[in-house]
Amino acid sequence: MRTFTALTMTLCALLIYTAEAQAQAVAGPTDDAGVMDNFDIPELVEVEVRHGESLYDLARWSGTDVEALESLNGIRLETPLSGGAPIVIPLTASGLKQLNTRRSRAGKRRQDRYLSRRGGLVEVKKHRMRTGQTVWKIARKNGRLPIWLIEAYNPKLDLNRVQIGQFIQLPVLGDTAPKKAEDAKPIGDDDGAQVVYDEDEVGC
Repeated sequence: MRTFTALTMTLCALLIYTAEAQAQAVAGPTDDAGVMDNFDIPELVEVEVRHGESLYDLARWSGTDVEALESLNGIRLETPLSGGAPIVIPLTASGLKQLNTRRSRAGKRRQDRYLSRRGGLVEVKKHRMRTGQTVWKIARKNGRLPIWLIEAYNPKLDLNRVQIGQFIQLPVLGDTAPKKAEDAKPIGDDDGAQVVYDEDEVGC
């Protein structure tokens, strides 16, 4: 009970501080009367973490102090976040819009860089989930694709709860696509070299 009360007091102080700072930025010095009409009051918004995102990413995109997010959610900055996990962020309506815009742009840049390193996007194929399969196993089998990339091509699916018989979209990358006959190596060439994957490819 004491922990909950302390957390509530911290949250209230954070919201008041943020509101006062926004009021000063928008209206400048003014009397107390009418201040509340000049800005939006932040509300606690529950945001679902996407695969590969960190607490620092969410703090930066939302313009929120990372220490405040640590306190509100009871986690540390270095703690890996799981895709689908809820994170509480104090946001105004404009702050939520800013978060979504920055988040989308960052995801697009990350995806473009990754596809470029893997030979580009060849095609997107459908895969029907079968008994015993998981998205993680399918990702490993199809070129060790990072889960965040598969999530980008299946934005409406909860990859943690994909059902048997359900279809998912799988990107086919240039370095994993079947080679044409004229491009194949002659028999006897060393084809056992392992591909080195960077941190973007290993992420959850």
